[in-house]
Amino acid sequence: DLVQARRFAIARYWLKYHQQDPQPWYEINISDETRPFNDLKGHALRLFKQIPLDDPTGELADDAILAQANALFVARRYDDADRLYDDIRTMYPTSEHQFTAHLMGVKTKLLRYQGPEYDGSVLEEAEKLIEQIRIQFPREAQANADLLDRAAREVRYRKAEREWLMARFYDRRKAYQAARFYYQIIQRDYADTPFAERAQTRLAEIRDKPPHPPQYMRWLVKLFPSSEPETPLLKSGNSVRR
Repeated sequence: DLVQARRFAIARYWLKYHQQDPQPWYEINISDETRPFNDLKGHALRLFKQIPLDDPTGELADDAILAQANALFVARRYDDADRLYDDIRTMYPTSEHQFTAHLMGVKTKLLRYQGPEYDGSVLEEAEKLIEQIRIQFPREAQANADLLDRAAREVRYRKAEREWLMARFYDRRKAYQAARFYYQIIQRDYADTPFAERAQTRLAEIRDKPPHPPQYMRWLVKLFPSSEPETPLLKSGNSVRR
């Protein structure tokens, strides 16, 4: 479609112009009729966004989504970029950009990860994408083997770090049974990370520790009634007799 092709070319021109000469959105253009009045990058992104909305099955739909995603990635808007890379992977399975959408998806998910105190679902998603790349794109995976290996190691390190944080949480509270559980997960599932040796050392140190922390002021606890429900003295059919 000529109209869509022209819109795509205009959006790409505006975005390239902005990348060569970045300007704030509020700076006014009064001399160049080929560019918008202001917010050059914003206009380019909106034009890219409109192309697949107007013609979702058109030849340029996936190209426009990728261009928008890449621009958002450069702008460090990783949540938005990740969503668009996902759109390409799911909505355009035959797109020539499938490998790029998978690879950039791995990068954006790792950049979206905020640390062990926050949600770790992006790590699981990144790990799944790495596996898919190696299966679905063996030639491209071989060419990008170093990058994929580094990404896989980072995912495993971050996941082990999350288990270590949980182990230390219980360890500091002297809940050694729970701490042992997480240390053992690290040893079993993340033996290739630095946390495995630390977990092994700590397991040896707490081997003879009691499973639960001591209960202080036990005499005070006994003053309060049990929270367990009372057991009926006699049951008869569906009724209870006391």
